Amino acid sequence: MSKFATGGKELTIRQLKDLIQDIYVQKAKYDKKCIESKQAKETMEQYMYTYLNQLYGIKGLIQDWSNAIIDGIKKYSNSDPDILVFGKILRNEFEEEYEGELQKCKEEIREAVKESLKKKQKYKTDSDISGYLESIPANTPSIEEWLWRDVIAKIARDPAAAQQIEQKIRNSCLDRETVANSLEEIKGGKKDVKKQSMCTIAELFNNLLETEISRHERKTMKFATVFKKLDTDSNGILNAEEFKLLISLMKPIAIDAEKIINMVDPYGTQQISFSESFKALLSVMVYG
Repeated sequence: MSKFATGGKELTIRQLKDLIQDIYVQKAKYDKKCIESKQAKETMEQYMYTYLNQLYGIKGLIQDWSNAIIDGIKKYSNSDPDILVFGKILRNEFEEEYEGELQKCKEEIREAVKESLKKKQKYKTDSDISGYLESIPANTPSIEEWLWRDVIAKIARDPAAAQQIEQKIRNSCLDRETVANSLEEIKGGKKDVKKQSMCTIAELFNNLLETEISRHERKTMKFATVFKKLDTDSNGILNAEEFKLLISLMKPIAIDAEKIINMVDPYGTQQISFSESFKALLSVMVYG
């Protein structure tokens, strides 16, 4: 029995995230075997079915689980950046390597939060600050305005992006404030002005990550659109001739198409994936 088994129920967000993480880990191992055996790597969609087949081996169960994953992606993409990105990789809209970039972005945000806290609380050790952050529930309004604004200023790539993120968080604060005020009126209590401008850790992270994802989406949009037009069977794979046409349609600077093909398909498998294409052409194409 798989550790992800749910007895036929739909996946929770935690179950889906754990499953996605395991798929990433196992695919990295599978890709290594493909390289060693001089075979083409599978797309993420192909590997998802390989992964489920290895777990269950029964067509009906494989289909049930793939449906549960796809339904979960549709349900949770708007609220979780990790799930949003996995869905885009699965649909050949983002390259697989972007998952690593997303994790780097998360670490940058964590470090920015620690740096801001340390600046405010100079006598606290790194261990104290890390312990404090780990103790805060992700969905409890605990991050004061000075802190979330300072972190946004550090992470956002430009003032306009920072302003948009700040406005989203302020809107969330206002929504909570409306609910809190209504409850206090019913109870006859006093308003907590300090809490009215606090956001949650999840809100801070998600808004910053969603902005980064949108930036990457603009970068990959043209490439993904052209790739999908050439990928007539929608399997996320091109052959050598289709790949050459992809290069010509993207209008890059002058490059040796055969050299690029030998790089993305060194064993002549005629299976050039979206991720391999994007990675190989990233340095010579102009996206967006």
